Amino acid sequence: MVVAPDLQKSDFDPDYVAELQFARPLDIRYVLDQVLALNEDVASFLHGMIDPNSIGITGMSFGGHTTLMVAGATPNLDYLADYCQANYDRWDICPLQDEIQALYPGQRIIDVSDPRMKAALPIVPDGYGWFRESGMAKIKIPIMLMGGEKDTTCPPDEQQRPMYRDIVSTKYLFIQDDADHLSYLDGCGYDIDTLPTCSALHAQSIPATTAFWMLHLKNDPVCGDPLRTCVPFLPGVEFTSTVADGGAG
Repeated sequence: MVVAPDLQKSDFDPDYVAELQFARPLDIRYVLDQVLALNEDVASFLHGMIDPNSIGITGMSFGGHTTLMVAGATPNLDYLADYCQANYDRWDICPLQDEIQALYPGQRIIDVSDPRMKAALPIVPDGYGWFRESGMAKIKIPIMLMGGEKDTTCPPDEQQRPMYRDIVSTKYLFIQDDADHLSYLDGCGYDIDTLPTCSALHAQSIPATTAFWMLHLKNDPVCGDPLRTCVPFLPGVEFTSTVADGGAG
């Protein structure tokens, strides 16, 4: 089962962008609360359909950022201040830093994670500027980071690769040479000229992500652990994995 909530506020709403950084993870928590309540409700069409011990989260771009926070990564507002002082034009939340800092007076490290998540798959996420090593190390569940080598919005060298390096749980890094920031959308950004490439990229990413969920939510190693028979032989794909002590989970 996939639950895909329409969030009330957009990341393009200028009056809400600062709050949105922390509201979205809490929205996900709320949605999961409601879904699990319906799972227990004998009158609901969802009754008994959900295994509460096999829940994962995924999202793209800002959704990938939210996925990291729900999975356990903790923003540090001191890191944000340092990053924005040196890289003001490199991250779109730097102009909002004063508003973000004001949301948590006196609090430096923010935890909006949900321990009910058993695996996470952030797609082209950003946020390393305020997670850094200590924040990424808070993630304790299996995670697959996905990125595109041609992504200029969230470049892998600035985002997914350092994130992967600093995660200490079971982890996978999946980077496609021909992908950009929008390549994971249904229409790769709806540019008709990219659709043949888009289809080829999705033909690589879909089996990899399916294998990840099968292994870490259903304990079904359809591709082996750590997915080596599914991914490494795909052309134009960088695939790296590390299984933490204790096995795949």
